[in-house]
Amino acid sequence: MLLLIACVLTPIYFVVDAQQQEAASADTKDKQTADNQSSLEEERLKILKGDIKKEIERYDALKLEVEKALKELDIKKTESLQRLAKIFEAMQAEDAARRIEKLDKESAVAILSTLKPKSAGKILSQVDPSLAAELSEKILIRGKVK
Repeated sequence: MLLLIACVLTPIYFVVDAQQQEAASADTKDKQTADNQSSLEEERLKILKGDIKKEIERYDALKLEVEKALKELDIKKTESLQRLAKIFEAMQAEDAARRIEKLDKESAVAILSTLKPKSAGKILSQVDPSLAAELSEKILIRGKVK
C-alpha cells in the first residue's frame, strides 16, 4: 500500500517541483529583463542628458552672438545719431528747425536729445510752437537732455 502511495505521489512531486523551478526561472528571467530594461532606460537618459547639455551650450553660444551683434548695432546707431546731431548743430537754427519739423517725432526727439542744450534751444525756438511743446514733453519723458 505504501508502495502504491509512493508510486502515485512521486510523479506529482516531480511535477510540482518542476513547476516551482519553472516559476523560479521565470522570476529570474523577469528580474533580468527588468534589470536590462532599467539599464536601457538609464542609457537612454544619459544620451538625452548629453544631447540637452549640447543644446544648452549651443543656445548659450548663440545668445552671446546675438548680444554682441546688438551691442555693435547700438554702438553704430549711437555713432550715427551723434554725427547727425553735429550736422544739425552746424546748420542755421531756422534750417534745422524746418528739417526737424519734417521728421517723425521719435527721430526729432532723438536728435534734439543728442544736441547740446544751447543748439537744441535755438532750433526748438524756430519750430512750430505746438510741435515744439510736444517734442519738449517727449524729451522730458525720455530724460536724456544733456
